[in-house]
Amino acid sequence: MSILLPDVSALQLLVRHRRVEQARQLWASTARWPEAVAAEVPPRLRSKFDWLGEPIEITDDRDVALVDRIRRATFGGSGSHPTEHLPEAQILFLMSHDELVHEPVWLTADPNIADFAAHRAMACRSLPSDLDRPPWAPPSG
Repeated sequence: MSILLPDVSALQLLVRHRRVEQARQLWASTARWPEAVAAEVPPRLRSKFDWLGEPIEITDDRDVALVDRIRRATFGGSGSHPTEHLPEAQILFLMSHDELVHEPVWLTADPNIADFAAHRAMACRSLPSDLDRPPWAPPSG
């Protein structure tokens, strides 16, 4: 079964369109979030996403260093802002480490991330900016 890894843009869109409960119903058993994504969700909204479970932590020193290289080289993060693009870097890291997250699928509302994933043949689901269209199905697998 595929595991959805929502980024901050996807979570913001769900809140903005009041679709968090619908997302929970569809994806509660198939979605997780990296710690950097969870950290960017304001505390007052964290409980809305409790269905994502405990954040996935990347703790191995080599993995943390690799995530930082991804953050800087791939997403343009700077040394002076260590959390800049960290959510994207953690998701990209998890996407390439199937042993940590089985069959990961990046869930985004950011068209640039969707294009990035498409050009790299990565599994990605892009949420429409207009969530009043028919709902998105859970991933198959």
